[in-house]
Amino acid sequence: MFQTEKRALRLNIAADVLFAVSAFGFALTTRSEAILLDGIYSLVTLLFAVVTWHVADLVMQPDSDKYPFGYVVYEPLVNLFKGLLLVIVAVYALFSAVTTLLSGGTSVHTELAFFYALGATAGCIGMAVYFRRVARKTRSTLVETDAKNWVIDAVLSAAVAFAFGLSWLLTFSGHTQYLNYVDPLVVAFLSLVVLPVPARIIRDNWAQIVARAPADELVEQINALIAEAAPTDKWPQREVRVQQHGRLITAHIYFIINHGDVREFDALRARLDKTLRKEFPYLALDVSFVGDEHWAYRATGDELPNS
Repeated sequence: MFQTEKRALRLNIAADVLFAVSAFGFALTTRSEAILLDGIYSLVTLLFAVVTWHVADLVMQPDSDKYPFGYVVYEPLVNLFKGLLLVIVAVYALFSAVTTLLSGGTSVHTELAFFYALGATAGCIGMAVYFRRVARKTRSTLVETDAKNWVIDAVLSAAVAFAFGLSWLLTFSGHTQYLNYVDPLVVAFLSLVVLPVPARIIRDNWAQIVARAPADELVEQINALIAEAAPTDKWPQREVRVQQHGRLITAHIYFIINHGDVREFDALRARLDKTLRKEFPYLALDVSFVGDEHWAYRATGDELPNS
């Protein structure tokens, strides 16, 4: 899976270079700020694609004395900064669009801009589909974030294609007085559409960095898998704590028992590890057995019943 992830990240770098160069070239030719925004977006994703390439190697390195819990925190950290920079780009683009509208708009070669945006849309959709498939296969949040970026880029390009296609039609209808306002209006619209996506990336990855509880859906899925491996009729009392850092899922499970032996406990550990790892290949599992429920509740931060 790691080699699949690395191939996808290499392709991402190459595609970002191609899209950025094409966008800047067409932006100069057409004088379109909307296409320029598309190019800046591709440039930002290119810079982070290079960083992501190195981080993908880093997070797979084994633990060390300096990093006893590994390097997994760098994965959400990279995604967080990527989201922040994309927010800055979107806000700046919105400000620039409003300024251009107030100054009377700008003249654009709409026919050329339309064909560029049409080709870019098709390319971005293809990349988004590919990266979503790779993200599902590798469970890499780095690839997942790149997939979201390609979706955003596809939306940007599709909106540009629609707007300039409409502008091109206006030139045949004689309503040319509105043409100068199309480009800044598209930029403003795209900025507002894009903003929620990096905002969600920032929110989700910040939660992982500060070790906040993961999404309820993830916790429920893990609890269901634990119940499958350790049926509640035989192991009725358990406390579970779950954390997520990028692709790594950390699960601490505390069973409150009053009988059993070491071999039985080890067999349960092996069963839990096998069951959970089917869904979460990047897993850190810690299973403990305690006779005094005080230690289980204390370890998970919960209060003792009837306390």
